[in-house]
Amino acid sequence: MLACICVNCPAGCMLNVTDAGEVSGHLCGKGITYGREELTNPTRNVTTSVRIRGGLTPMLSVKTARPIPKGKIMDAVREVHTIVCEAPFAAGDVVLRNAADTGVDFVATRNVPMRAYIFDLDGTILDSARVWNKVNRAFFEKRGIPFPMDYQQVIAAMPFPQVALYTKETYGLPETPEELMKEFLASAVDAYTNDIEMKPGAKEYILRLHANGHKLAVATAAPPEFHVPALKNHGIFDLYDVICTTQDVAYGKTRPDVFLLAAKKLNAKPGDCVVFDDILPAVKSAKSAGMTVCAVYDGQDAADWEEIKRLADHTLTDFKDALI
Repeated sequence: MLACICVNCPAGCMLNVTDAGEVSGHLCGKGITYGREELTNPTRNVTTSVRIRGGLTPMLSVKTARPIPKGKIMDAVREVHTIVCEAPFAAGDVVLRNAADTGVDFVATRNVPMRAYIFDLDGTILDSARVWNKVNRAFFEKRGIPFPMDYQQVIAAMPFPQVALYTKETYGLPETPEELMKEFLASAVDAYTNDIEMKPGAKEYILRLHANGHKLAVATAAPPEFHVPALKNHGIFDLYDVICTTQDVAYGKTRPDVFLLAAKKLNAKPGDCVVFDDILPAVKSAKSAGMTVCAVYDGQDAADWEEIKRLADHTLTDFKDALI
C-alpha cells in the first residue's frame, strides 16, 4: 500500500494506492492517474539555480521543462550544476538539453539581462587632477595669463580638439588649435605613461568585474596618447572590450553620444549599462540615455557634488565600496 498526497490540483487529496494500482481517497480522475504514476513511475519537477556570468544577478533560476523520474533527480541536478551561462538569458531559454538522459531540458525561469560597465578615466578611475593642474598652470604662466580657476571644470566634458579651440578663442592665443594640442600632449604624455595613479580600489573593482564576465568599456575625452599608456601602465588595458573617446562622436559629454557608442559596441542596451563618471554634464547625459549612473567623487568637481548626488543613481568616494 502506497500513501501519497496528490499535487495535481489545490485539493491535495490524501491517496491510498494498492499494489494492484487501485486508488482511493481521490476527488477526481486526476487523483487516479497521479496515484498510479506514483506507484509505477514517480516523477517530479526539479528547480534549482546555476551560475551566470556578466548578468544583472550572479545566479539564474532554472527548472525542468516537465517532470522527470525521481531516480534521475540527483543525476540531473549534478549535471546542470556544471553549467555556467553567459548573459543575457531569457525565461524559457534552454540551459541544458536532455538532462541525465531523461529527454527533458532544464530551462531558465526568469530573464537575466546583461550588465555592462562603462568607465570614464580622468577623475573617475585615474587620479589625474594633480597632473592637469600642473600642466594647465604652466601653460597659462608661460603666456603671462592669470590661471582661470574654472578652466578645468569648463573643459572637462569637451573632446580634446574642442579644448584646444576653446582655449585659443577664449584667451586670444596666436597658435593654431593643432599647435596647442601638440603642446598639451607633450606636457602630459610622460605623466600618463609613468606617474598617474588609479583611484583607491578602482583596479581591484575592474578586475573583479572582468573575472565575473562583465563587458567593460572606456568612454573618455582623453586621446589615445593619454589613455593607452595609462591603462597599460596599470595592467588593465586588455580588460576592456571597447574603448571610445569623444573624438569618435560629434559632441563631448554634454550629450550621451560617447556612452551610446560604447553601449552599441558592447552589444548592450542602454538600460543594461552602468556608467561611472565624475562630472555633472556626463551624469546628466548618461541619465538622459536611460543608463544607470554611478558618480565618483573628485575634488575638481566639489562645487557640483550636491547636484551630482541628486541626479546619480549611486555615488562613490572609494571604489572599495563599489558593488557589482
